Amino acid sequence: MTKNICATLDLNKSVKTFELNITKLLEFSHIREWNGKKLREREE
Repeated sequence: MTKNICATLDLNKSVKTFELNITKLLEFSHIREWNGKKLREREE
């Protein structure tokens, strides 16, 4: 999977984008149903 990331010199915008992406990755639900394969797929 290739994802293009645009460069920006606006630090506030960059930090906000980073926060949004990380927040999505850290939101876990139904942890009992998770396994290593599902976690890896989510990280990718």
